[in-house]
This record gives sequence, C-alpha cells and structure tokens, in this order.
Amino acid sequence: MKNKLLVLVITVTIIAGGGLLDLLNKEKNVRVSFLDVGQGDAILLRQGNFDLLVDGGPDLSVLQRLGETRPAWDRTIDVIILTHPDQDHLNGLLYVVNRYNIGAVIFPKLVDKTKNYDAFLRVLKNKKIPVVFAAAGQIIAREQIKLTILAPDEKLLTWGKGNMNSAAIVVKAELPGYSLLLTGDIEAPTENYLVNKIGKTLAADILKVGHHGSKTSTSVSLLDAVKPKMAIISVAAKNMFGHPHPLTLKRLQGIGVERTDQMGTITLESSVKTGEIKLRCDKKCAL
Repeated sequence: MKNKLLVLVITVTIIAGGGLLDLLNKEKNVRVSFLDVGQGDAILLRQGNFDLLVDGGPDLSVLQRLGETRPAWDRTIDVIILTHPDQDHLNGLLYVVNRYNIGAVIFPKLVDKTKNYDAFLRVLKNKKIPVVFAAAGQIIAREQIKLTILAPDEKLLTWGKGNMNSAAIVVKAELPGYSLLLTGDIEAPTENYLVNKIGKTLAADILKVGHHGSKTSTSVSLLDAVKPKMAIISVAAKNMFGHPHPLTLKRLQGIGVERTDQMGTITLESSVKTGEIKLRCDKKCAL
C-alpha cells in the first residue's frame, strides 16, 4: 500500500509541477526511443517536456544518446525506472543521475552488493531523490503516457534472490495508437508465470524483446500471449554473448523485428490527435 501511495504522489507531483510550459506542450506527439547504447537497455519515453527513462545501458554512451533525443536546455528527467541492477542496465544511470535533475527513481527491492549499485544508491540518498520500490499494479501516468507495472510481485521478488532477472520490472505502456510491453531481462520461468497469472494483460502491439534476444527469453508462451506486430531488440553488434540467439530469431519469424545493432537508435513517434505512428531509425529501418 505504501508503494502505491508513493507512486500516486509522484504522479500528482509531476502533473502539477509542469505549469504553463506543460499546457503549451500538451498536444505534442509521444516519442519512444530505444537508445543505441550497445549491449544494454535504455528506453526514453517523452511527451512535451516530460521524460521517463527505463534503464541506462552499460556506460556513459547513454548521455550522448539523450543529447541526441532531447533538447540541450532540458536538464530534468522526471522518472527513471531501473528494471534490475545488472550492470548493462544500471551503469549508465550513474552518469544520468549526476548530470540531470531527477524527479523520482523506481526499482525492485533487490539486494546486490556490487560497487556500482552501492554508488547508485548513495547518489540517490545524497541528492534526496525520491525512491519507490516497484510492485505489480503501480501506475505512472502523465498526459497521454500511461505505464502499468506488471511485475515483480512478492513471489518474483523471492525468485530474484537467486536470479535478479526473475524479478526485473515488466512494464506495459499505453500510448497514442499502440501499446508497448517492456520486459527487462526476464527469462522463460518468469514469462510463463506471468502468462499463467495475467495472460491477457500482456497483449501488446510492440514487444521489447527480453534479455537482448537471449535464447532463455521470449518463449513461445509469451509470444502467444503478447501477440506483437513488432519486436525490438536492444543489443550490441558482435557481442560476446551471441545475442540475439538464432532460436529467438526463429521464434520471432512472422513478426517485424528492429535491432539497435543494425538500425541504431529506434524511435516510434505517435500523434496525440490521430494515433498515427511513425518509425524512424538512425540507420535504415527494417520495416
């Protein structure tokens, strides 16, 4: 209950805090950019002067990508979601929280004793950035952006003690013209658990493929529940893990796939007025 109240407070503060500039920007399109940060995840949702960043990639390259997708004068990121504290999702956020004004940070209540995670928590405390522990059912809403946290729940947090990927945050975003499912690094056991528990809720037009296309993620059961028209893979070219795995790509056959290693930063822009969606890539898009 406390977490839900905290998210509600964050939402109200964000909505009330924008003032006149928000009113001027209210009708602007919604952009979602899957930032090309190499072998990691960093996803920016933006409307007007509101920014929500999901993960920060493995290094400071996220700063360059944010500079390419946001105006230089805007030094505020309203909400950061850290899906789980693996280095390829966390490390870039160390640079972000030191360079930008942050409204709030949401992450799962997991124990990780790495030096970078300790440093991240220390910066949040020193800068008095509000922190919310993620829990299924929380909602973050602003203008035409609505995100619902679907995982983790208490059971998945227990699983996360043995494998943090099991308790990564899963978010469903409802945006003008389409829905988007962000799956962090969850693997087949968590996917199957969610399919059995909330199967229909997982349905989305676009899927951010879990764990950079690892063969242990993006199971047939998940794809049957989500039924995506497009899949996006955030991955580095010629990475040491062999991502995306050929078996995962085989399971994605028949679904349009865009990859940051081949297309660079991938951006979806949807019209608030018509719901029309435009796809742009730094390099040529596949679709």
